[in-house]
Parts: sequence; structure tokens; C-alpha cells
Amino acid sequence: MDRRDFLKVFAASAAFSLVKPLGVMAGEKINRPIRIGFIGTGYRGTYGVITSMSRNNNVELYALADLFRDRIDKVLPHINNLNKAKGLPAVAEKNIYVGKNAYKELLKDPSIEVVHVLTPNREHADITVDSLYAGKHVMCEKPMAKTAEDARRMVAAAKETGKKLSIGYQHRQKVSAQYAKEYIETGALGDIYYANCYAVRRRGTPNWGVFLNEEEQGGGPIIDIATHSLDLTLYLMNNYEPAVVLGKTHKKLEHPEAGNIWGDNGVSTTSLEEAACAFIRMKNGATIMLETSWALNTDEPIQEGSCVLCGSKAGISLKNNELR
Repeated sequence: MDRRDFLKVFAASAAFSLVKPLGVMAGEKINRPIRIGFIGTGYRGTYGVITSMSRNNNVELYALADLFRDRIDKVLPHINNLNKAKGLPAVAEKNIYVGKNAYKELLKDPSIEVVHVLTPNREHADITVDSLYAGKHVMCEKPMAKTAEDARRMVAAAKETGKKLSIGYQHRQKVSAQYAKEYIETGALGDIYYANCYAVRRRGTPNWGVFLNEEEQGGGPIIDIATHSLDLTLYLMNNYEPAVVLGKTHKKLEHPEAGNIWGDNGVSTTSLEEAACAFIRMKNGATIMLETSWALNTDEPIQEGSCVLCGSKAGISLKNNELR
């Protein structure tokens, strides 16, 4: 990835962070659980997002859409068990959509209030825009899109339709992040003028699904895990206006698959970057240093969703799920 490509990916990552999480169905009254349609039923969507969403008693896992029926059949018992545990019906056969036009058929159901977009990154923008114009609120899995242009299209569609759009950045929702946000808003840190954000793995290159497919995924650790840390940093700083970005990606390791916690399976041959760093100057003069990697010879791995903020009065650190 050259400098121009890096800046495109960063611009998209910054755009992701501009979409603040919004309350779903605010101000609307219905006399039943909110019906959610899920577009994409891969491993991450089903066992991550869908399982977590089922813990909310005010929602029903109502409809599913995917390119492949066998993928739906693999997860359908799990989803039906989640509904059953809340006294809700199983997903009806009429609410299962398969094929290249599956999600468009799902969007025709007027009883579905919210759509969750859980597809490969390349498809996020088009499906989200179609869903918003179909009158649905949308929660799109991170990253928002492959490019800043696509991210802007999504924001424009949300503004034009008046529907709510949220991106799956869960780290800002953690108790530690919310506590830090409340503390910062008291003014205890003063002027936050310097920050570090981290998402550093020593050997942690994901090698399932489309993670190593550049066309589908759009990038390596920048778009995968650094975007979490950047989102959290900008959120805590309450600063979303970059002026200058200087960045560099790296692909240097001779055997990136050696010691990878998920083995090889394409890790040794992927064209995606292994690591990257960036210097970001905000319009108000504040600076952010970003470090990220899937594979890096470092002695200090740092989990995604980590950052350090330095203010004129005090500082705060959120690293590896520890708040200091």
C-alpha cells in the first residue's frame, strides 16, 4: 500500500468515527419487540452481533438474508434458540431470503424497523444506502466502508432519509470508556492536545472469511483493528476534524505466519499490510500518533480499543482494558 492508498484508508477510518452511535427507534412507539433483519449470516455476524443483540428483550431476530442457504441453515438453530429463550417465535421460512437479491427482498417487508448489515466490507455502503432509502434504521458492522467516498454516501443517505445510522464500534460503549468520557467532560484533563492510539498484535493475523481478500476487505490492520482505537480516541477527545495525515504501511516480515495464533492459511501470501503508523494533526492543533499491526516483532502487544490522552491539566490511559 502506497502513501495515497494509506491516506484513502485513513480518510475512510476517520469518516467511520464521524458517525456517532444513535439510539434506535427514539421517539417511536410500537407494541411489540423491534423487528430486526440481518443481512449476512457469517460467523462474526451470527456469533458476535446477533448473539449480543438477542440479550435485549425489546428486539426480535425476525428475518435473515444471505447469498447462500447453507450458511443460513448452519446458524438458524442458534438464532431460533435465542428467540425461544425470550418467548419469541422462530424465524419464519417466509422471512428467510437467499440469493443475490436476497437483501432487497428483505427490505420490502414494512414490518422490519431495523436492519443490521453484517456482510464483507465491500458491500457495506450499497446495502446501507439501499436500506436507509427503504425506510429502515441501520446498524452497520465496522468498518463503515472501504473508502471515504462510500462512507460519505452512507452519511448523506441517513441525513436525507432521517433514519438512524450507527456503526459497530463497541469499545466506546464499554464501562471503562463511558467512565473516561464522563470524567473528561468535567474538564479534569483540560485541553487535550496529544494522544496515542494503539491496536498492536505481535502475531494475530485473521485468516478466515474474507479478512485476507483485499477486494472484499479493503485493507489490513488499519481498517480492521486500528479503526476501533481511532474511533475511541476521537470520541474521547470529542475532536473529529483532521487537518493533516502522514502515514506509512509496512510488509516486511519474512515469515508472518510463524507463530500466528490462527496458523497460516494465506497469511504468508496475502498482499495486505502487516503494520502501519500515522501522525495526525487536527485542525485545532492537537496531534494523534497511531500504531497498529497484525504482525510485528514487538515485546508489547496492545489490544485494539487502547489509547492514551494527554491534557493541559491531566492525562488518562485506556490500554488493554485497563483505565488509569
